[in-house]
Amino acid sequence: MALSKVDGTNFVDPTLPVASGGTGITSGFVNGGGLTEADMYRWTTTITNVSPNPLTGNWERVDDSSFSKLGTGITETSGIFSFPSTGLYHVAFQAFGTSNASGGSLSIYATINDSTYDELSVANIGTYGSWYYNIFIQAFVNVTDISNVKVKFGVDMGTSTKDMYGNTDKTQTGVSFIRLGDSQ
Repeated sequence: MALSKVDGTNFVDPTLPVASGGTGITSGFVNGGGLTEADMYRWTTTITNVSPNPLTGNWERVDDSSFSKLGTGITETSGIFSFPSTGLYHVAFQAFGTSNASGGSLSIYATINDSTYDELSVANIGTYGSWYYNIFIQAFVNVTDISNVKVKFGVDMGTSTKDMYGNTDKTQTGVSFIRLGDSQ
């Protein structure tokens, strides 16, 4: 295998395929390789001892001065998130709060028919004693039809004293979406 200089500092194997517009090292892969959508939303208010599914009414797109979405962006209506284009998406949900007893969970749900939702990912909130929790769950969602494939996020606080923190100035509880490539 012979290596060739690309820009005076990087070496590549000239027999490897290069993405359209790329140099063989980095360029051409991010914008030309399928990452066309990335977006984040945050939960804006703290909730206590309630179990909304879906979480509705308190979502906002992240609006920090350093934030920027990539592409058109995800839309949210009454806790239901819709995708702007088909593709395979990485969907993540993080929650931060306190728990005084065991029980409760966070979930990611998806529908492929704009009606019946399947639970894709779930994590237990519960602890014994008074503790902070920080939970992260994720799923891949194959969006083949933007009219019918949607996601929602739910929380079950159980029967014990629990808080899930929200904030308009920083993400304590939030969701993110990244389009990884074409739908499968």
